[in-house]
Amino acid sequence: MHIKRTQWAVHKHSGYCLRTQREEFQRVEDEFVRNNDNKGLDEWRLQQHQSWGIQCKDGKQLMVYLNSATVSRLGELNDLKSERREQIHERLSALGREDQYLRFDRGNAERQWNLLVGVSKPLTDRTWTNMLPKLTQLLEENRAEIDKIHQRQHRCARILIAEDLLRQLRRDTHPYQSIINALQMEGPLIQTGFNSLEYRLILPTPFPDNRVIRGWDFFTNLYEEENSIERVEELFNERQETICQELLE
Repeated sequence: MHIKRTQWAVHKHSGYCLRTQREEFQRVEDEFVRNNDNKGLDEWRLQQHQSWGIQCKDGKQLMVYLNSATVSRLGELNDLKSERREQIHERLSALGREDQYLRFDRGNAERQWNLLVGVSKPLTDRTWTNMLPKLTQLLEENRAEIDKIHQRQHRCARILIAEDLLRQLRRDTHPYQSIINALQMEGPLIQTGFNSLEYRLILPTPFPDNRVIRGWDFFTNLYEEENSIERVEELFNERQETICQELLE
């Protein structure tokens, strides 16, 4: 099929027609010219323009209908996809799967999950039986990954609280702290630990630096072991005497 751009259209914009149509129009025009029938040519052109206008109008109505049908169909597909996703989540929850492990935000795993779950097709018992082994594998891998992320986040939180408690203890037991407070002899903020800041003291501290402290098992165990924030605070208070002795040695 050959489509040719034509310059004679009802509206300002150029239109398109089949090459065979254009050749037929050209043949008819040439025949009127050969017969020197200008009146007939004008009438024929007017008829063609009117016919083209009707086609354009019908075409626009058809496009409106097709667009409406497309939007309606897309809505149906999205509803079907949402229903399928909800049904899968319900069945997985019934099997003991937790919601936090049903969220995928990693490249390949997310794509595989969406290929199984985010499909605009009804969920039949047969489909569920066939897809369950694949879902199980994906969920187990996702669970392990999410657990690692949570462990890192919890460890970071324990480090922050342990360093905050240590920093406060060092300030409270600093032999020159009363002088520093009276003279307001604090320098600019500096980073002293994992995502933590404190004011640099003008008077040098007699305490070990952080590199030495990180070698104290009784302190690093506070955040390396799987403890809650409350338990970290309790353990720190229990070991405070030992920590003070080490700080002052």
